[in-house]
Amino acid sequence: MTKTKKRYSFVYVILGVMFLLVLWTIAQRAINNDLVIPDIPSVLIALVSLLKQAKTYSLVFKTIGRLVLTICACAGLTLVLSYLSYKLDWFENFIKPLFVLMRTIPVVSLIIFLLFLLGREISPYFITGFVVLPVMYEGALSGFWAIDSAIKDEIKLFSKVNFKVVFFVFIPVTLPYLIAAFIQSFGLGLKVMVMAEFIAQPKGTIGYAMLQDRAYLNMANIFAWTIIMLVIVFLVEILVKTIRKKYI
Repeated sequence: MTKTKKRYSFVYVILGVMFLLVLWTIAQRAINNDLVIPDIPSVLIALVSLLKQAKTYSLVFKTIGRLVLTICACAGLTLVLSYLSYKLDWFENFIKPLFVLMRTIPVVSLIIFLLFLLGREISPYFITGFVVLPVMYEGALSGFWAIDSAIKDEIKLFSKVNFKVVFFVFIPVTLPYLIAAFIQSFGLGLKVMVMAEFIAQPKGTIGYAMLQDRAYLNMANIFAWTIIMLVIVFLVEILVKTIRKKYI
């Protein structure tokens, strides 16, 4: 991408943000109820207040840590399942109903079931995993199917498929698909993780903090937490894309 295109892209991003702020202002004035949509100055004040508190960073670290741990576990499981599906047609068909179920089951129903089954501390991990795993699986499997036939023939000619081939040939080739799946999974996973925390109420998490703000009708804080999560997802996407461009 040329510098001119980058400059125009940045300008359009700024215009898009300004458009959203205008919509926010219009909606706030139309509803005229701070308990539904607070005004922008109130949210900015709440945001600055949160950023000044050490507790905020502790909550963010704990929730993000939960999410990263879940995504890493799902990534390992994804590589195994997608590789088996790539090599064995019967396994792909066998596991397909499970992923269809995971993609279609309502998240609220899943939260309620796992909350009773696993408790409020552990259930957010599995709830997020159930939502993230199908996304990562589809991305990884697409990557395996995208491997050039010439590479496959060369592998068959010189070596049998083993763990070294998987890690030094298959994974590097499918890495762009895995990174795209990771970016999508991180944003989706953060939303699901916070929602699961909001319902399960494990203490010391963003979801629990938002639950307390709702109890005290502090909508400005809830909007401020939303902005913090949006910024986190945005920064992670930039970081991953930068690494991708530099090293891949």
